[in-house]
Amino acid sequence: KGERLLALLQILDRAEIPVKALDDALRRAELTPLEAQRAIELITAAGEAYASVGAFLPSRLPTDDHPVPRYTSFGDVVRPFVDTSPHREGWLTLLRHCAEVGTRRTPTQRWRTRIRELATDVPLEPVAGWMTIELAWTGPGSRSGDLEPTRTLVRGLVWALADRGDLAADLGRFAERCLRKNDIWGEKLGNTVLDVLAELPDQAGVAQLSRLKSKVRTTPSRRALHAALETAATRAGLTGEELEEAAVPRFGLVDGQREQPVAGFVARLTCDPPALTWIDAKGKALRSVPAAVKRDAPDALAALQAELKELRSTLTTQRHRLQRLWLQDRSIGPEAFQARYLDHPLVGPMTRRLIWETASGTLLLGDTTDEAMRLWHPATGAEDALLVWRDRLEELEIEQPFPQLWRPVYALQPERFAGRTCDQRQLAELAKHRGWGFPLAGHHGTPDPPGKVFGDTVVRLWLEGDEPNIPYDRVRLVGMDIDAELSPVHASELMYELDVMTAISRRSEDEGALGPLGRARLAVLERALGRIRLDAHIDDPWLVVGERRIHIGSGLAQGEPVKPTAASRTKAKAVFLPHDDPTLVEILALAFTLS
Repeated sequence: KGERLLALLQILDRAEIPVKALDDALRRAELTPLEAQRAIELITAAGEAYASVGAFLPSRLPTDDHPVPRYTSFGDVVRPFVDTSPHREGWLTLLRHCAEVGTRRTPTQRWRTRIRELATDVPLEPVAGWMTIELAWTGPGSRSGDLEPTRTLVRGLVWALADRGDLAADLGRFAERCLRKNDIWGEKLGNTVLDVLAELPDQAGVAQLSRLKSKVRTTPSRRALHAALETAATRAGLTGEELEEAAVPRFGLVDGQREQPVAGFVARLTCDPPALTWIDAKGKALRSVPAAVKRDAPDALAALQAELKELRSTLTTQRHRLQRLWLQDRSIGPEAFQARYLDHPLVGPMTRRLIWETASGTLLLGDTTDEAMRLWHPATGAEDALLVWRDRLEELEIEQPFPQLWRPVYALQPERFAGRTCDQRQLAELAKHRGWGFPLAGHHGTPDPPGKVFGDTVVRLWLEGDEPNIPYDRVRLVGMDIDAELSPVHASELMYELDVMTAISRRSEDEGALGPLGRARLAVLERALGRIRLDAHIDDPWLVVGERRIHIGSGLAQGEPVKPTAASRTKAKAVFLPHDDPTLVEILALAFTLS
């Protein structure tokens, strides 16, 4: 019967019968699963001459009762796994139930109760690996529309993991991937993952939701992320900010490190700095992963390397969160400060390198009292106190996790960014990374200017120009309250963000006078030159090395292009700097090369 069907389809195709006729013929074909599979194999083997037939045939023919759809990259991996698993019947039952998850954003309680029961019959760890598959159609022709059954199935699988806090990192990575623009897994599936992260036990998914704040770009996805965080906070009886503080993972670290025996060696995981070090039986630290570990314990090695990657990502997230404290204008109670900040294995090392202010106005470094604490901002301090703290941290060689003592202080002033022309797309990416809503403008402009909330005030940017280049014109403040105005800290942080974003996205480098950002770098450079052997001096806004000059704002050398040598980069990285500044490191590397 399969051969006769193939012959019929070939005749119809040669006669250029409309697709509807072929479609009707397939619908009337009553084939058993084996006959249908044979027909599919025959038509696939017919080659490119009948690609128009193969392009739509598989979905019309009955195949089998397997819940995982054929002809997708997902099915190509999952079907063989399920069919050869000792838990085959359990997997098939669970997958059939997953396929019935429905279209509602949150499945029914009855469906969820059943999926919890079924999830106890199979080991769910392989699902984490399935979420790394690039979804694609692998059958004949192009069938992207037939990927929806697979997406529905995966939605059900994601909900099956709602009690697996140990898989939070895998779910977080899958959410980030789904929420990327134009990803074929789709935003709908990504929003499902956010909902599941919010429901994981012991707030295991909150750290992932917090990390995604700097990854998610589109406005709908940001709203879904905010809603997921609010859901998790409500379940925990905390505010969103308190929940993010309380849910920072500890990675099993004690005194900043954790040791684990692996294949006769000891793996030491540390967070300050984040590293994975291998120790042999004599207690000697090795330069690379031992060959015995690679050979005898590849799974343990892969798990440790994945954990190190997650630890680094978490540290970056926490640096961003600490800086958001300035915008939240929050005070932290003494007990919460001790437990969630000073004593936390990840947040603690960063906390102890920052200046904190008590409710009575006392400034502390790495200490606490019985008063509420807030992160101190230089916009609220006196110049003489700032200089004293700079000297103290420099003497102790304490590198801050982000600029605090050396943070430029700005005041609102007219035409601060006059004349700056920025690449719109790069500016938009930088802005979205910092929480701005930034719709791209075309030749006819945009009805919704970029904006962000600072305190009780909505700040909107008014830009002029043709895509892709936008001359940065002016910043307007749109108050939620008619009398609302920005505090000195919020005003300074607003201008700091705009200065950083426009400096990075500028279409041409500025070699004029230094702004606050450049002047802060100049002050750090002046101190560094006093501690190192380098034949150079500062002639504002330049660092002069022999007959060459390097602009302190842009980091570019005048004259013929010059590339720092590897030895110069090593020397530059060895210079103590009070905070991480890649541009300043590049300036020092250029200076060492030219000297």
